[in-house]
Amino acid sequence: MARAYYGVFHLVCAVLLTEGLEASSHQGVDHLFNLHFVRTGRLDPALAKALARLSQFRLQADYSRAFRFSRAGAEEELVLAERMAAALLDFLRAGGWPPSGTEPKAS
Repeated sequence: MARAYYGVFHLVCAVLLTEGLEASSHQGVDHLFNLHFVRTGRLDPALAKALARLSQFRLQADYSRAFRFSRAGAEEELVLAERMAAALLDFLRAGGWPPSGTEPKAS
């Protein structure tokens, strides 16, 4: 679950960087994302809810010894992360990110 969360988290950080915004904590990233992109209507509030949900599961999986994920639960969260990643990538591409000529080349 941590990898799904961090994949989405880093895309949210990329979205923030399009406005020159950076945060020094996960909570700060959540706050800036909500303030500058969700509350302004630029991105769907469901994305912020999904990020919070993935964050909670990541914390439980990392720090709770008793936490157990069912296969169905894990698959559901991975689908959520994939949908969120797709929406964030669409947003970035629609805004011209990455700038032309800076995308990594396939090897």
